[in-house]
Amino acid sequence: MFRLPHSFLAVALLSCPLPVWADLVISEFSASNKAGVFDGLGNASDWIELHNPTPVGVALNGWKLRDSSTTWPLPDITLPAGGYLLVFASDHTEQPFMDPAGYWHANFKLDSAGEPLALLRPDHSIAQAYTSPIPPQKEDVSFGMVQETTALVAFGSVANILAPTAAVSDTWWSNPSFLTTGWTTGKAAAGFGNPFPNYGGTVAYRVA
Repeated sequence: MFRLPHSFLAVALLSCPLPVWADLVISEFSASNKAGVFDGLGNASDWIELHNPTPVGVALNGWKLRDSSTTWPLPDITLPAGGYLLVFASDHTEQPFMDPAGYWHANFKLDSAGEPLALLRPDHSIAQAYTSPIPPQKEDVSFGMVQETTALVAFGSVANILAPTAAVSDTWWSNPSFLTTGWTTGKAAAGFGNPFPNYGGTVAYRVA
């Protein structure tokens, strides 16, 4: 879930105003990009996606990305409200660097074996962090935040359930037109208990 934007309150400390930043998030990253996304140089570099979930644009000047050993300053641009920014973690030595396709490149790579990754505010406080140990990353599978969910089955949906006493064809779960004749009809959710814990049990469960 995204954080709600901070309230814009006038705060004073020793007659000096304190800065207020709308929080950005690292919405997604790939630490083992082999053929998923290509940068403007034609390389499948690691990548990090930033998102501004707030209703206002956020100036990135002073913001930073940090892995286990390196800190990279974000470019001096504004990320619009609801906007995204894809940064390639290509370990590019020339900094700041934007490739021909308009992608910015950080001066570090991500470790697919797992390492911390943090987004720092201009005051060096942590806006968000994936702390160690991040699990090892799979090739061309990104890791990140749940941004949108879709309910496929509602509580109380009509359901058919069978506690089989013999083998059941695998088509009960792979074939949408499988006939559930003889199954018990009820409403989701349903449970199945096994009074004999030393023996395995199988339950077939289909929701209409």
